[in-house]
Amino acid sequence: MHGLPRSPSLPGSVRALLIAAALSLVACGDDDAVTSSTDATGTTTGASQVTEPSTSDATAGPTTDPAGSDSDTMGEAVCGDGVVAATEECDDGNDVDDDACTNACTSPACGDGILQDDEACDDGDDNSDGGACTTECQAASCGDGFVQDGVEECDDGDANGPGKSCNTSCLMNVCGDGDQGPREGCDDGNTEPGDGCSDACLAESCGNNVVDAGEGCDDGMNGDNDDGCTDLCTTPSCGDGFIQDSLMEACDDGPDNSDAAMCTSQCVAAFCGDGLVWQDNEECDEGPNNADDAACKADCTDNVCGDGQVYEGVEACDDGNDIDDDMCTNACKTPACGDGIVQMGEECDNGPDNDNAADCKLNCTAAVCGDGFVWADNEECDEGPNNADAAACTSMCADAVCGDGLVFAGVEECDDGNNVDNDECANDCTSNSACPPGTADVNGFCWVIAESCNQNAAQSCAAKGLTGMAGFISTPWTMQVMSDVCAQLGCIAGGDQGCCAQSGWYDQQTNTLYTHNFDNVQFYNWPGCINTDDRPLHACNQP
Repeated sequence: MHGLPRSPSLPGSVRALLIAAALSLVACGDDDAVTSSTDATGTTTGASQVTEPSTSDATAGPTTDPAGSDSDTMGEAVCGDGVVAATEECDDGNDVDDDACTNACTSPACGDGILQDDEACDDGDDNSDGGACTTECQAASCGDGFVQDGVEECDDGDANGPGKSCNTSCLMNVCGDGDQGPREGCDDGNTEPGDGCSDACLAESCGNNVVDAGEGCDDGMNGDNDDGCTDLCTTPSCGDGFIQDSLMEACDDGPDNSDAAMCTSQCVAAFCGDGLVWQDNEECDEGPNNADDAACKADCTDNVCGDGQVYEGVEACDDGNDIDDDMCTNACKTPACGDGIVQMGEECDNGPDNDNAADCKLNCTAAVCGDGFVWADNEECDEGPNNADAAACTSMCADAVCGDGLVFAGVEECDDGNNVDNDECANDCTSNSACPPGTADVNGFCWVIAESCNQNAAQSCAAKGLTGMAGFISTPWTMQVMSDVCAQLGCIAGGDQGCCAQSGWYDQQTNTLYTHNFDNVQFYNWPGCINTDDRPLHACNQP
């Protein structure tokens, strides 16, 4: 048969037998009967009672086998979900087995064991040209060209008939049946000699050089069967068992001639491309339509997924291997994000479960904080590059709230992350400090980061309504002081660089506060900075 390979499935006939067995147990009325059922995975499970099969409309919608629920949650293909996955030929989401898509998510085809509208029968693997249901899913009958085992002696199709090797009842033409066959010089319906027709069905006058009644010719049985008269006293014809060059015969097997045999009914030797399927030698033969991209390939084999030949209009690719994550999947489809197969360049692929709110996004990249998509049940927010500890969505993809220890710029004056209401930051994230918003109240000074590189202490303090001056300030400048300042300003305490004065400078690219040196006694209000991307830290007088 032509078409793609099939996914394993429970044939409809088996399912029908299981249901029938269950119903028969119910009919017996044995309350103690324990039945077993086989699910779609092939696992047999016991039950204490038999349940009547559902009589709901088969077209009501797709059904899901509970045994397959693990596959669904893992993003693997689920036959019946209405989504055509990479491993499926089709998926119409219903449980109707004889429509355009079977319950195994394969396209209907002769040999699948499911009776379709255009089929007279379908016994699945038991289909046979010698069986009751042929490989073309037609009921065996005399004249179809197939010899039905145990029923017919022969069947030459349209060549059956009077005077032929096989009669209209698909019985061999034999001497004594009253029908003169191809290898008989006569047949008077008996095998009695001396009545003009011998017991071998040869005209008893054949060979006397006289054309007697019942003879087509008589050349004296000269041994030349291609001189216009055979030694059976019949004129040469295809099917008489003699190869006649004058008739351009390549072969002649007499009653064994058949369009499914080595010698056809036209006395032509069978060959791939003649449009006749040579039984046990060819899988198909569509004559001039044979092609490696067609249903029947040039070598008269069926075009199937995995044979290395692309079946045009059916397969997108065919690399002839069983590797699912290369450039052609095992379903002969080109790889694509969403096919459920993790391909090169993809971080993940959950097939139809890909979602920008899930662990695998629609572009087959894994969900991470900072990608701009809110990962359900894992992130509260995600504003991509705008995530920041001073923003509405923090760098950990959590909503900024009072009490998280991060100062939400423009919304909170402070946030010390505790529930002490009478310290420098109240529980509503308003400042109890003498210092204005945007400054850090530490060790009796209001600490502020200058707005530009060349802004001195007097200028940066004045911008906050405070006073200050360049030079040394009598206050400890330690790592603890730096950490306390950053806790209120929302920066990162970067430590000392082991150089120069006891001043502080802020790297706005990394949101980090550094110092040249620490000192337990004094801090230096640096008047400016060297790198224009940096900002000096200044200690201002409290109001």
